[in-house]
Amino acid sequence: MPAPRGTVVLLRVLGVSGLVVSLLLCLAVDHASMAALVWFMTLAGAALTIAFTAAWKAHWLSLLVAWVRPAPAR
Repeated sequence: MPAPRGTVVLLRVLGVSGLVVSLLLCLAVDHASMAALVWFMTLAGAALTIAFTAAWKAHWLSLLVAWVRPAPAR
C-alpha cells in the first residue's frame, strides 16, 4: 500500500532541505571546489553506510522511520 501523498511530499521536502543545508554548511567552511568534493564524498559515504547496513542488519534502519507502524500479519 503506497504512502499518502502528503507523507511523500513531506519526505521529499525534508530530503531536499537536508541536501541543501549540508551543501551550504560545506560551502561555509571551505572553498567551493573543496566544499563540493567533501559534500559529494560525504553523500557517497552515507549511501554506502546505509546500503551495507541494509544488507547486514536491516532492522537497525527501523530507527530512521520510527513513525511507520509495522504492517499487520497476514
